[in-house]
Amino acid sequence: MARRRNRLPAVRKPVSVGLVSFCALVCAMTLPAIPAQGYVEAPYLACFNSSEADLLSLERSSSPAINTYVQAGTPATFSGNSSVPVTFAIASSSALLSSPDIDGGLGTLQPGTSTYTFTSAKATVTPGILIYWDASFSNATLEDCKGMTPKTYTTAVRTFTVVSSPPTAAEAAAKKKQEEEAAAKKKEEEAPAPTGGVAKPKLKSLTRTGRLAAALEQCHKKNRKRRVVCERQARKQFGHAKKTKKK
Repeated sequence: MARRRNRLPAVRKPVSVGLVSFCALVCAMTLPAIPAQGYVEAPYLACFNSSEADLLSLERSSSPAINTYVQAGTPATFSGNSSVPVTFAIASSSALLSSPDIDGGLGTLQPGTSTYTFTSAKATVTPGILIYWDASFSNATLEDCKGMTPKTYTTAVRTFTVVSSPPTAAEAAAKKKQEEEAAAKKKEEEAPAPTGGVAKPKLKSLTRTGRLAAALEQCHKKNRKRRVVCERQARKQFGHAKKTKKK
């Protein structure tokens, strides 16, 4: 009987470390280098964000405030914060702000600040009117907008009312006296004429003809039926006196 040989299991040879390193080096040399990807903001988006931020700053800092009152004869100062020059427009209506009919111009940058101001004496000349104004800037000089198509940004329309300067004590007293005299005269004119007769002229120095004319004038203020009766009585009272015949 033949003997069976005991076969030993096959032993795998370990892979050499040097071979693995060599393969890694070859792969690194043959594969193209892939740069690290980072977020890069588009130029137009950066310009838009900078412009909108500047407009928001100008909106929040604009003065005078909306729906305020400015005294007539006192120069009005318009202001707002911006990183670029600001232009102010002042008009008598919102439709005329594109071509202001009252005043407008480039603001002056205050030293050490980002505030532009514009002072106008024309805006407060006429009391009792409503003034419309706005502020605008071009983003052409913004750092993020260089090389981009320029665009003008404008704030919302604002308004203020020009009011009269407070009167002095003497002016207030004179105005009150005038108002009282005007009210008394109006009350006298509106007072009804006494019924049952013709109103007599106030001036005794009037002639008979003058008294008749004054009485007829009062009669003309009445309705047609009463006017006829009034005129008859006026002519009877103030008409020419009948001459008595001499015997």
